[in-house]
Amino acid sequence: MPEVQPSPPSRTMNRFGLALLLYVWILLILGGIALFFLQDYLSAYEGSQVKYCVQRYEDALQEAPPEAARRALEVLDARILSPEEREAWLRGRFSGASLAKDHVRSRDTEQIYTVKDAAGQVLGTVVLAPMARTRYNLPVWEVADEIYDYSALFRREEITVPSDYQVFLGSLPLESSCIVETQIPYADLAECYQAYPDLPTMVRYRTPPFVGDPVLHVFSEAGRELPPEELNEDAYLDRCSDEVRQRVRDFVPDFVELYVRYSANIDDSYLYYFFRLRALVRPESPLNSRLEQSLDGIGFSHTRRLTLKSVDLDRVTDLGQGRYLAELHYVTDITYRMGKATTEEQVQLVLMDVDGTLLADALYFR
Repeated sequence: MPEVQPSPPSRTMNRFGLALLLYVWILLILGGIALFFLQDYLSAYEGSQVKYCVQRYEDALQEAPPEAARRALEVLDARILSPEEREAWLRGRFSGASLAKDHVRSRDTEQIYTVKDAAGQVLGTVVLAPMARTRYNLPVWEVADEIYDYSALFRREEITVPSDYQVFLGSLPLESSCIVETQIPYADLAECYQAYPDLPTMVRYRTPPFVGDPVLHVFSEAGRELPPEELNEDAYLDRCSDEVRQRVRDFVPDFVELYVRYSANIDDSYLYYFFRLRALVRPESPLNSRLEQSLDGIGFSHTRRLTLKSVDLDRVTDLGQGRYLAELHYVTDITYRMGKATTEEQVQLVLMDVDGTLLADALYFR
């Protein structure tokens, strides 16, 4: 039998296949386009969320403090902290800083965030706002404003020093406007002020506001910087020249010897010591008046023997106007009718330079 040949496909079927293939390709292209725009929209929508702006700002804080944060420190005197100290303080504060939304003040058109350091201390406020729009009319959130205020972190220090001393905070000299109290008496001169109201006093400084740990520097009237352990009344009062100190050291033992023997009045010897003692006393002084008044009441003494064992000079203070305060203590062995005793006395002796000679002016037992 002759072989049967298959009949060729009809033109109708060929056209249908081509149309179907073309339709599929069109669908794929349209679907791809739709997917592209959907992904683009979703990406734009996601990028329009305020959280990404917040994250970028937080990341930037870890890199370096913003310029607005640096400008906020300009309210402080530049001499208190060096630029390096300021930068170190800022970096320490902003290390670990984060943003927290202020839900009360935030609105749809404006988001308010507080900037807090790692310990939760508020450093400032950041305002975020939609500063532009995407092609889909979606907001582009950016920083609209930055407000930093460290006043809650500002510190002040107070220090009390002699009125003729100079105080520096860092390299900033504290001017008279920083003095918040004057005429502060020395506790150790309480009795002396009654007879000498013009004695030296102290002043109290309050520093300008500062951050960090700048050092207070205190300089004496002679320009010597005092170490921290000398920032007290004892050290403030213990000041005079070596020459004056030696003159006082030479004067004190003889004066004390005569005074205790006058006071002891052994065998009615008080007049002998009285006149010798007066030679060491300024005639117009409170001490001279006190000695003259004591003559009438010195009476008979029960002291039989007295030995001055030691006289020690503890401190010498220049009181100004040629006056000096010698603080000393002395020890005596006393023999009475009924026994013996050892006594120690603490004394403040005011001396005055009269034409180059030291004379006693007042005496206080403490």
